[in-house]
Amino acid sequence: MGQPQRADWLGILFRSDAGDLDALTAGIVAGVSFEWLRQPHVGLTMVRGRAGGTGQVFSLGESGDGVAVAKRS
Repeated sequence: MGQPQRADWLGILFRSDAGDLDALTAGIVAGVSFEWLRQPHVGLTMVRGRAGGTGQVFSLGESGDGVAVAKRS
């Protein structure tokens, strides 16, 4: 899957209703047990850059991010 396709799918998932996603994935995840190694977390990350890749560092802005780590048991 190429980068544009991945971005399209992630956009669809992002805009989807959580209840609809739960209903659609219930049969896929039924019976799968896992443990959270790191609970889901949403936050902000400061994006920094350099002018021309070599100049002085500057803060470009904030970017939303999400992190979670699970292990199948």
